[in-house]
This record gives sequence, C-alpha cells and structure tokens, in this order.
Amino acid sequence: MTTPPKRAVQFRLELQADTVDHLVTALTDLATQICAGKLSTHAISGGAFSSHECWLTVADRPTHAEYIRELEQWRDRITANRGGNA
Repeated sequence: MTTPPKRAVQFRLELQADTVDHLVTALTDLATQICAGKLSTHAISGGAFSSHECWLTVADRPTHAEYIRELEQWRDRITANRGGNA
C-alpha cells in the first residue's frame, strides 16, 4: 500500500478570493458552517469577492489510535521497501 492512511474527518477545499482579507472572511464563514453542522458533504459557492468548492467527509473511523497504528504500519512498509531508508 503506497497511499498513506486517512483520518476520520477530511476536508478538501479549492478557494479563490480577490484579497487576503476576503480569503480570511471566506475561511471564517466555512469554519462557522462546519462548527454549526451546516456544511454539506459537497458545496460550491461564489460571491462578489470569493468562490469555493469543498468536500467534507466525516466518518466514525479510524479513531486517533487506529490512525496512528495504520500510519506507523504504512511508514514501516515504505521504509522496508526503500531498504530501510524512509
């Protein structure tokens, strides 16, 4: 397996804005929606000063401990495949 494990919650975002301030406003708005549980799994939005497309995945697993274990196993496989050099 060459693909590293994934955490239970993933967020992918493509965001464009006219200024850094508009970028900050858009990110703050997205964070507010996520905190309120109002962001869908896929969202597209465009406004006067920014536009975005995002994907949110929330799963029960892996837990943090499971993720760390999977990550260590993945790292060990990669290291072994490279002859002991990570």
